[in-house]
Amino acid sequence: MYYERLYQRSDLGGRQINDLAVHEWQFLLDNFKSSAFGMFRDEGMCNTLCSTLLGQSYFRGIKPEDLDEEAIGALLAKGTERWNLTEAQANIDSCVVGVQDDWATTKQIIWRWFPWLQFKDDVRANTGRGNAAENRNSLRADLRERLEACNDCDIKLYEHALERFEKQRVVLGALV
Repeated sequence: MYYERLYQRSDLGGRQINDLAVHEWQFLLDNFKSSAFGMFRDEGMCNTLCSTLLGQSYFRGIKPEDLDEEAIGALLAKGTERWNLTEAQANIDSCVVGVQDDWATTKQIIWRWFPWLQFKDDVRANTGRGNAAENRNSLRADLRERLEACNDCDIKLYEHALERFEKQRVVLGALV
């Protein structure tokens, strides 16, 4: 998200993540909700998958002046209690899961369960730095620690999604 939404900006971006000070990175993690054409596009860079699967969308598609500050305040007051991992896992278990790291299998899974979808999409680079962006191995340890801390629910949910993906792969193999 940083490279797609922030890197292009002259006020907040223009530098690689590893060039940011820890306090700058933490500020972005805590506060940045990207916007386009006067509307927020998402919930930010922390636990966005959990937010989506738990129906906790307080920014996405909303104009800044239309934010429900009371609802957001109540949600934030709940702290980590807002992330019901069991419920998020149950919700993802009713979905078809794809994984960018195994795009070939993901396309097979999509076409198996959604045969009417036809696409030729082999481009998986983001719009900012593409393959030049930091990854989990090249991100500075102090920045990665902050990123992981604010994505605790998403990290656990991702592991669960990988298990579901593997089950789908087994079923797909049995069906072929």
